[in-house]
Amino acid sequence: MKLPRTNLEVFPIGIGNADYCSTVSAEAGWTVMDRYAELGGNFFDTAHCYAFWAPDGLGLPERHLGEWLRRTGAPAVIATKGGHPDAGTAYPKATDFLSPKCIAQDLSESLDRLRLTYVDLYYLHRDDGVTPVGEIIDILNEHVASGAVGNLGASNWSPSRVIEANEYAGRQGKQGFAVVQPQWSLAIP
Repeated sequence: MKLPRTNLEVFPIGIGNADYCSTVSAEAGWTVMDRYAELGGNFFDTAHCYAFWAPDGLGLPERHLGEWLRRTGAPAVIATKGGHPDAGTAYPKATDFLSPKCIAQDLSESLDRLRLTYVDLYYLHRDDGVTPVGEIIDILNEHVASGAVGNLGASNWSPSRVIEANEYAGRQGKQGFAVVQPQWSLAIP
């Protein structure tokens, strides 16, 4: 199916890997991903901060997915997220997690872990509710223009901030958020 407001053709059900290499072993994760791909699955979701809650887990899910992509060569649409606030000693981040510097660093580290030069869909994981949306959209569009990002998404943002960001993008002729990922899973509310 075509993911609305994007150029992406994705399997109707995506697969996330937040717990891969933390509560789910690498081998079990690869088994699930292999079977998913066998069934036609191609839409994988991860994040810069995933598994920070596990000892030495920060970044492992992205590395795990990158290794699987390298090993299998399977066709895949990759979504990852950056821009997550400080979560204490396990994930210490600057309070300005939506600054140009932090967004660029998160994206660069994610691409390195995934072994990619381009990600199909890049979400901002959280909103600070303070940074002007125009600044955020401008920063993200720089990464789109550089070829590192294809499409933009917002994860855990309020509807009003997404609307405000997309209205700004429309007025400026820039790419806005094509996808919104709410906090709670539909499978386990």
